[in-house]
Amino acid sequence: MIAVRYARELKTTSLPLVANEKPDIPQELRVTRSTSRTIDISWSPPYSGNSRLLKYLLVYEESRDALSA
Repeated sequence: MIAVRYARELKTTSLPLVANEKPDIPQELRVTRSTSRTIDISWSPPYSGNSRLLKYLLVYEESRDALSA
């Protein structure tokens, strides 16, 4: 319930509440192209949690333990 007071009058109303779930992480992450300075990646969309996904956040971090070939 939402309540708002105007001067001496209190007004209340009820609004529907939709509880959404946390979305899953993207699936099938793939490197589709790479150069010495760039990579292109793609993925399959995850379960949305019954919400519209607005953006993805990609974080790049260099590993201290580089893999050796």
